[in-house]
Formats: sequence, C-alpha cells, structure tokens
Amino acid sequence: MKAKKFQKYLDCYGTDLKQWPISLQKQARSALAESSELQSLLTEAQSLENLLRSDATSAPVRDWIDQIVSQARRTPQNQNQSRTIEFLSQWLQKLKQPIPALALMGCLIAGILTGFLTSDQVDTSNPGTEWASLLYDEEVLLWDESSN
Repeated sequence: MKAKKFQKYLDCYGTDLKQWPISLQKQARSALAESSELQSLLTEAQSLENLLRSDATSAPVRDWIDQIVSQARRTPQNQNQSRTIEFLSQWLQKLKQPIPALALMGCLIAGILTGFLTSDQVDTSNPGTEWASLLYDEEVLLWDESSN
C-alpha cells in the first residue's frame, strides 16, 4: 500500500485499524510492518486525533460583565465617559435582568420610535396603503355607507 492511499484511508476511517474494513485492515497491517513512512503517518494522525479529542476548552467565565466594566475603568477616558460607564454598569447590576431581555427591550423601543418618527411618510393616495395608514391612526374611509 502506498503512502498516498494509506493517508486517504486514515482520513476516511481514522487511526484505529479495527474500524477499517476487514480487507483493508490486513493490507494496512502488512504495509505498516514494511514501511516506516506509513508508521510515521499513523503516529502523526494519532497525535492529531488525540489533540482533537482532548478537552481543550475552558469553562465560561461567569463574571464577564464585571471584567468588561473593570477593563473599561482601567482605560484612560475623559470624566463624562467614566461617569456614563459607571452609571450604566450600576444600572445593569440593579436591573438583574438577563442581557438578551435588555437587548429585546431596546429593539422594541427603537422600533416604536421608528414607527412614530416615520408615520407622516405613509402615502394614502396609493391603493393598498389604507391598512398602513390605519396603523398610524389616520382617518381612512374603508366603507362607504352611501354605496348601499
């Protein structure tokens, strides 16, 4: 078995030769006994698999807000910025709300403000925009009683 083919099988079936198809197991074992190049390929692949299987992740840090605020306090700022950051950090800690809830609340407020600020831009002269004008509390005639 050639090195290129052996590498292909390593990539497909892994370094455990017991997991390879039986016909390939016999070929691989005999090729490994004869070739030091294939042995080095197998050793390299095993070290890579061991590295990937190792638990290299660290536990998430729970006090990440405090770390961000403390880092922000350490950086040089003008007086107004530090007061703002201190106010926001104290406000966030007093709220005791999860950050996604605060983000959702901010998006909701931004959407409401956008709706109020753009309400005068509804064109009621075009057909099909009557419902949009109802959302902005404009007077629209949807039913004409005289047509009955």
